[in-house]
Amino acid sequence: MIVVGAGSAGFAAAVAAARAGAHVCVLEKSGAVGGNAAFSHTGFRAAYDGPDAIAPFVADLAGYELPGYSVADYAADLDRFGVPPALRDALAGDSYAALEWLRELGVRFTFNRSLHGRFEPGLVLAADGLVAAWERIAAAHDVDVWVDAPVERVVVDEGVLVGGVFMRADAVIVCSGGFQADAARRRRHLGTAGGVVRGSRHDTGELLEALIEDGAARAGGWGEAVITPVDAASPPAEGGNRMNRYSYPYGITVDAAGRRFFDEGSGLLADTYAVVGRLVLERGGAWQVFDAAGTRLLKRYAYDFATPRRADTVAGLGIDGLEETVRAFNAACPDGPFDPTRPDGRATIGLDPPKSHWAVPLREPPFRAYAVTGGVTFTLGGLAVDDGARVLGEDGAPLPGVFASGDVIGLFHGGYPSGAGQTRNVVFSRRAAASATGRA
Repeated sequence: MIVVGAGSAGFAAAVAAARAGAHVCVLEKSGAVGGNAAFSHTGFRAAYDGPDAIAPFVADLAGYELPGYSVADYAADLDRFGVPPALRDALAGDSYAALEWLRELGVRFTFNRSLHGRFEPGLVLAADGLVAAWERIAAAHDVDVWVDAPVERVVVDEGVLVGGVFMRADAVIVCSGGFQADAARRRRHLGTAGGVVRGSRHDTGELLEALIEDGAARAGGWGEAVITPVDAASPPAEGGNRMNRYSYPYGITVDAAGRRFFDEGSGLLADTYAVVGRLVLERGGAWQVFDAAGTRLLKRYAYDFATPRRADTVAGLGIDGLEETVRAFNAACPDGPFDPTRPDGRATIGLDPPKSHWAVPLREPPFRAYAVTGGVTFTLGGLAVDDGARVLGEDGAPLPGVFASGDVIGLFHGGYPSGAGQTRNVVFSRRAAASATGRA
């Protein structure tokens, strides 16, 4: 069996297939393994019943609120992002079992980022050193991993072409990622080649495009991508998590003219961060502005790595129009309690755009402004698959011997629930391996 791509989805597929008795070779186009996971916090969104379900993964639950997140809760969150029902039920229903499987293989977990002991629903656990763990686990299962081996084409029901050489296989599991690192494809499908690439520079979409040319059906949001706010000084690719600028709910975001242009408090970070970067890109970049009170909440997201503008007055930040914007924003903020750990209902009054939660005036100096741009994480358009991770043709029938998992499958529309990507990788990689080894 051949697995294309040595990211987290590819490793999961390879190990699952090897455990089912297959001889597996992983082909990776770049010179290193890891894919996007090498630049990710690797948080996992999973359904769980409560503290007893989390206890096997971490050493100490003291001080944490773990009220549970049901399969129905997860499915409802996936519904908001247009996941087809059969795939929704597979992802939500298998999510906890996926984490148990990883733990049994030897993957270690830690708590995901929390604020005052409270987590965003379902997003409690993160893998610790996931890429290194996968390398170790794959070696223990005698999985062959070849780097610098770009697959040019999948030959349906036969194998793959690598460097003009044909490799026969009983099945091929494609885990080659999206096309976010290719500027021309971003421009063609997303309408913009701007911003930076948060993860791997090698996810350029050639194999995805070749499969579609050979009859695979499209699915997911082909004009969409997960684009998040990152530091404007980020490298063109592979900047990693230290470039994230996710504390926008605790301040305001303005464009070059000093004007707000979206609701920074529209919902939980997990539900909004994947689209905010697109809004920032459409404005040609932006500034995140905080006062001293907001700044005290920033260390949660690595702002210590940034170099902001600092001033004792709003005017001193040197952003045209900002004084007027802050004056109007402050006047629209209500009195009442502020709770940064959950949607608190503290909304602006008569302001357009509104701030639906966490609307606190910016009054306490010093003030800071962080320059941000959009960081493209992964594209949402990909291959159509069924709940067995079989790649579907344009007629809706599975392509013989071809399976897929990870960013290369089209699953989401308009964003995704944070942490669902890593869980998707394991769920559909295990299903792909089961389908592929059953066929073989």
